[in-house]
Amino acid sequence: MEHEDNLRLKEENTQLLTENVKLKGALRTIRCSNCGQPPTLDEKSIDELILENAGMREKIEMVMGLIAKYTSRPLRTPSVLLEPPVAELNLILSRKGPETEKTAAHLLAVVAMEELLAMAQREAPLWIPGIAGLGEALNEEEYARAFPGGLGPRFAGLGIEASRATAIIAMDAVRLVDILMDVSKWSAFFSSIVAGATYITGYSFGTGESYDGSLQLITAELQAPSPLVALREGLFLRHCKLHGEGLWAVVDVSFEVSPDATMTKFRRRPSGCIIQQLPDDRSKVIWIEHVEVEAGGIHDMYKPIVNSGLVFGAKRWLETLSKQCERMASLMASNSTAPIVGDDAVATKNILKLSDRMVVCFFSGVSGSVLHQWADRRNVGMNDVKIRGRKNNGDPGRPTGIVLSASTSIWLPIPPKRIFDFLRDVPSRNQWDVLLHGSMLRETASIDNGQDEKGNCISIFSVGMPEEGRKTMMLQEICFGPICSFVIYTPIDSVIINAVIGGADPNFVALLPSGFVIHPDGPSGFGDDEAKPGGSILTVAFQISMHSRPNSKISAISIATVNNLLSCTCARIRAIALAQ
Repeated sequence: MEHEDNLRLKEENTQLLTENVKLKGALRTIRCSNCGQPPTLDEKSIDELILENAGMREKIEMVMGLIAKYTSRPLRTPSVLLEPPVAELNLILSRKGPETEKTAAHLLAVVAMEELLAMAQREAPLWIPGIAGLGEALNEEEYARAFPGGLGPRFAGLGIEASRATAIIAMDAVRLVDILMDVSKWSAFFSSIVAGATYITGYSFGTGESYDGSLQLITAELQAPSPLVALREGLFLRHCKLHGEGLWAVVDVSFEVSPDATMTKFRRRPSGCIIQQLPDDRSKVIWIEHVEVEAGGIHDMYKPIVNSGLVFGAKRWLETLSKQCERMASLMASNSTAPIVGDDAVATKNILKLSDRMVVCFFSGVSGSVLHQWADRRNVGMNDVKIRGRKNNGDPGRPTGIVLSASTSIWLPIPPKRIFDFLRDVPSRNQWDVLLHGSMLRETASIDNGQDEKGNCISIFSVGMPEEGRKTMMLQEICFGPICSFVIYTPIDSVIINAVIGGADPNFVALLPSGFVIHPDGPSGFGDDEAKPGGSILTVAFQISMHSRPNSKISAISIATVNNLLSCTCARIRAIALAQ
């Protein structure tokens, strides 16, 4: 019986494919009886064809699923269906109008999702081992054979970066999908990679309270983070689909209604993740990054870690995702190593929110996010130093007036873990922190924000002696990772921090974060072992309020002051670290 059903289903599938090919062939040969030219299809007929094509695709997938069920082995969708409808897309995009754009977006999202799923399922020879344990790298020759033509033509002058990585994440699939599909949550969760992001519009909004079927258009700036690596700015679709119980896929793909290859510097081919729900509120995540990017805009110091995928590759995204999920789980457990005054649950939640804002604000300034309103100051600063300004005339979460952000990156012949331990060491702080002016730090509260033994935590420090009365406090978050580590801090008035601990809204606290980002200087330094070869790339960044009036001009003296602060801090750290 099963054998007969199997043969019948295969026969139906063959008939459907044959009919599809015949119809396409007949459509190409149609000629007008009067002029002999191919007919011009109106917008309605094209849209109808697209809907029919989608219906055919779903019907064949259903048949293939039934075959797989009876034969107990998965079958791949026929290659004729995986060929991207590039000509169809070009025909649609040649016309104007919001409905045309929406139709093209849906078609592109479906094809991108198919490619992502296919790339997630395939193994060698499509995927080969990456460098130094950094996941897997794409075999471009095999990709060209497996996906002839790809999703549109390759742009001349753009290089290819493609990688895949897999990890078990301490968060359930539905919550992960919610973070990925909410642009504000996504950009905050991945703030060390996403300098800024904005939701543009939605083409479909899922079903009920689920993101299944949701399709969004967003713009984002991806960063190293360092002033020596150019931002990667792109406009792309994000599509979410539930492919079975507990199996989600989220795909990104660049969307240019009128693409100009000469202007394109960054293009996102089908990238994203497959999320499989596991027991105990965990998820298995397969992450794929596949982009075309201009080779310029990268300092020589960063080329080894950018070209190897250490900075923008799938492994980097998964490491950040894993660290953030561990951080949330740990903070929900309220692992305080020093007491927080007031209601611990409220205080912990508010301090977490405040620290989140601090970290996002810091990373947006390091690379100068345009979406966060940072603007370059022309003809200022030393070589390899970037100085940017931002005006604020009403946002209660930022200092009023003009804020300058100054950042630079230096190389040190010391492993990242040693640099991290030195910068987090409180007794050593006065040796490099110029702005302390000799004052002592005393930890008043600390919350663990990780499940490992790296000492990752959020801390509150008092600056100066207790008998000095009203004083400045300092909020600090530190995080060590094998690819990217950071130490970020901001001064806060003691009255304000106590109000936040007592329940005041942390979103209205003006912040001026400063700090450090640490990368290994090459793929051989990937990991947390001090014995690994190679050194570190240390990025130093400050945000300083220069004027309380937004329309004030930045003087040469102000620029020189910021330059001196940056260069003095770098010189002190280099000298002390090398001496140790």
